[in-house]
Amino acid sequence: MLKRSLLLILLAGCNGSNHDSQNTPPQTAWTSANAHVIEPPTEPRTDRFEAAGYFDPTVTYHNGTYFLFASTLRVHADAAQGQQVIMRAVSNDGIDWTFDSDPVLEPTEDNWDTFGIETPDIAIVPSANCSSGVEYQLYYSSAERLVGGLDIPSYQIGLATSCNSVNFTRIPAQSSPYGRAGLVLTVTDLYNSTGGIVADPDVIVMADGSLLLSASTLSWIDSNADGIFQESEQTAFGIVTAQSNDGRIWTRFSEAPIEGLGLDAQQPSVIRHNGQLHMWYTTDKGLIADSDRVLVPISVGANATLGFSHATSIDGIVWIPTQGYDLQWNPNRAPDYFGWFTGVEAVIASQKIQLLTTGVFPADSALLEHQVSNTMLRPNACPSGDTCSVRANSGLSLWTRSTDLE
Repeated sequence: MLKRSLLLILLAGCNGSNHDSQNTPPQTAWTSANAHVIEPPTEPRTDRFEAAGYFDPTVTYHNGTYFLFASTLRVHADAAQGQQVIMRAVSNDGIDWTFDSDPVLEPTEDNWDTFGIETPDIAIVPSANCSSGVEYQLYYSSAERLVGGLDIPSYQIGLATSCNSVNFTRIPAQSSPYGRAGLVLTVTDLYNSTGGIVADPDVIVMADGSLLLSASTLSWIDSNADGIFQESEQTAFGIVTAQSNDGRIWTRFSEAPIEGLGLDAQQPSVIRHNGQLHMWYTTDKGLIADSDRVLVPISVGANATLGFSHATSIDGIVWIPTQGYDLQWNPNRAPDYFGWFTGVEAVIASQKIQLLTTGVFPADSALLEHQVSNTMLRPNACPSGDTCSVRANSGLSLWTRSTDLE
């Protein structure tokens, strides 16, 4: 459902942190209205589909139009339950969005991507096969089974294409390096390992027309050949880049994982600007200081993101991180009182750099008033003072700054 920490279970047992969440103020001047640009839907999209909020947004700007793709959870009673699908929306200004009635991509029943379709990313590339002159490449994460010992899907990366950004089709099995429709990248292509996860794809078009993919990864050697992950078997965890000429065949581009971004770096979003690559990513997820943990409800807990880091690169191989968080969560800022969930999405448009964040807020207005009046959003806080569960919704916020990133 979320662009979650791939190693949440392991991180919960770690000590130390690469950032001091209390003493690293934002390093750049990001501005945002105190409101979401996208809220959870209040009515069913159709008589067969209802979305339960949006996560994992990806945005691209092309010929004066913003295109957004996001994960959502299908919850309508007449449809398959609990499946994650991908929705599409368009906008002229990045603020007012129009969503399609139905998902653009859904899970299959007999392929490798049966565990839901999530963490989308869109790349627009020239194509002689499309009358529009461009092909929309929709990358996504999915899996066909859970990872034993972690109980999370064994994510790999897939690709579906479209000539109009609306009707997407998985690449055929004969175009897949694995002979499976849609599948373009597994973790064994990135590491000398027997198992692992690759997820959160982010793809950009480089100056020479090649494609650069950044992704979250976790790899291990299954020494017992039992399919059960153990922490002692872990070989790597972090962000990796890969390169391709067509989006189908990928070759690892960087050291695995990229050095300098942090032990737990993940969920990258990259843009190319003035000859430099800029990456925003999450790190220290699950390592929230005790003093900060009281600021988010226990239902959000270790999945909360307190800030997003920034790094630059000339070649996509060597990355130089900036100090501290580039954008940091403020618990007193409306409307994201419960923190940020999932990664950040970066896009450049109209001479501005824009970041899209997924914020979490109380579904109960009385609970919201209670927590704001106390300023500290403590775990399971309730208006009555008794312990109770916290229902939360998610919405997307747009942050903007000039293109001066120096």
